[in-house]
Amino acid sequence: SEAVMLEVLNDTRNYCPADNYSLIFGSHGSSWLPAKKTSRALGDDYGYAINIPNLADVLSKSSMYFDFILMDLCMMSTVEVAYELRNTADYLVMSPTEIISYGFPYVDIMSLLFQRENKEKALIQVAQKFINYYDQASDRWGTMAVVKTSEMNGLAAEVSSIMEKCTENSKFNSSGLQQYGRSDFNNAIFDFEAFIRRLTKDNIPASFSQQLNKAVVYKDFVDSKLGTLKIDENSYSGLGCYILNASPYTNWNSYYKQLQWYKAAGINKATW
Repeated sequence: SEAVMLEVLNDTRNYCPADNYSLIFGSHGSSWLPAKKTSRALGDDYGYAINIPNLADVLSKSSMYFDFILMDLCMMSTVEVAYELRNTADYLVMSPTEIISYGFPYVDIMSLLFQRENKEKALIQVAQKFINYYDQASDRWGTMAVVKTSEMNGLAAEVSSIMEKCTENSKFNSSGLQQYGRSDFNNAIFDFEAFIRRLTKDNIPASFSQQLNKAVVYKDFVDSKLGTLKIDENSYSGLGCYILNASPYTNWNSYYKQLQWYKAAGINKATW
């Protein structure tokens, strides 16, 4: 509930005034997808969830700007989510794939979360400890990224420039691209850089790569030793994305056009 979330944030600010705030979400998640029982954006409260644009709106209305938002949720590290939340926090700590039930190793990261100096370095260490934790057991796997939100406008501008040159009137072929969504989320989340690479026929502009590295300050993954998850190390950018018309779900395509990334990245003008 947007109203309840706003009330909780306002209570936090009023009862616990502080110079700095950060936020951790722990529940179910499914990236930018519209909130429904089978595909939820964020949360699961008796079947109810919140859409990412509404979440961004609530966070803005709270007048609390966060040092970071850590998403202990599945499939949240996408360009659509990062762009929608770019004005709510300095950094986003997220995974483009599922986060299995162990979650974050909080006993190892709590002191880092409270560091005031060099927040970026501390959050990168948080992400590294997440990866190390999942690398220590045969039944565990995981992906992680740290996104610097101030660089998301620049990333959108780079993509918009690329989209202006995509004038082929043909459906984009997403076959074989690295995916992060599975089962009900098949075709919902592809690797962002892999998408751009194919779109540009392996001619990614250097300026795009440079901006992507500015936006994603850390990325890493641990493959499943049991074969549950397989990541191509050459196709892991730390960010996922939706490819319009990549799936037969017309409600996804329709909803996607309401996201800020759709226009900011020039996808509304692309004719692939």
